[in-house]
Amino acid sequence: MKYTVFYKTDGTVVSIASEQADIENIRIGTFEVPDGNVIDSIDTSKKEHVAVSHATPMTNAAELAAVKKQAELNSAGIAELTDVVMNGGSKA
Repeated sequence: MKYTVFYKTDGTVVSIASEQADIENIRIGTFEVPDGNVIDSIDTSKKEHVAVSHATPMTNAAELAAVKKQAELNSAGIAELTDVVMNGGSKA
């Protein structure tokens, strides 16, 4: 089996991929990607190439958990304010 190996000049292996027939057209770049995102492709339509990415389900779950927590805090705050308005803040 053949592999395409990306390695440094000292022989340190950076990455291994299955054989690539056209290695002359492979480019290497460093791209900024938001935390929790996965790279889908590289947009080469502009002079400066950029990574195209999407959020992973785990990232979405973490964001939803944060929104849920904030909603719970908001709900508790609204209940407390309602008590103050309706009962003058007295606890029965």
